[in-house]
Amino acid sequence: MHRATQEYRLDKARFRCRLPSAWEPRRDEARQEREKVYGVLLRGKESQGVAAIIGIDYYAPGNKFFKDAQDYMKRQFAPRTIALKGERTEPVEWIKVAGIEGKLLVTHTFTHYQQKSHETVELPVREERAVLPFEGGFFVLTFSTPEALHKDLKPDFDLVLKTFRTLRRRLP
Repeated sequence: MHRATQEYRLDKARFRCRLPSAWEPRRDEARQEREKVYGVLLRGKESQGVAAIIGIDYYAPGNKFFKDAQDYMKRQFAPRTIALKGERTEPVEWIKVAGIEGKLLVTHTFTHYQQKSHETVELPVREERAVLPFEGGFFVLTFSTPEALHKDLKPDFDLVLKTFRTLRRRLP
């Protein structure tokens, strides 16, 4: 099945790629400048009120949160103090995106949302994160989707991974 796409370039985040046109891009430029984390968040289809998300973020050197890609992985994927029943993380895989070797981390977890009846419901979610070191900083390409939508929307994330290209720093 052919999906409509659009070219997307974000110089501050140092990348370009093709994005699925059906996804809605969002940015908060002021926040990105404050935190030194630049990118775009795409909102896709929903399942039971929970939207699928594709995120492309460049954590610049000196960002507010992580020293480097290794620090990100260590802190984001450390075992939880209180494990969630049924949550599991697949073994880390090596991945190559745009010629950069990185790691792919896949977690099966849950999100909770409140229905109109005010009953809280648990919805299975699959999160995939490609972590790619790049020129002192690092990229995190995220795909988070309700499990029920994963198979249908995975080609959209694969498109981002396949067409993702870095933009090198211009030398003075």
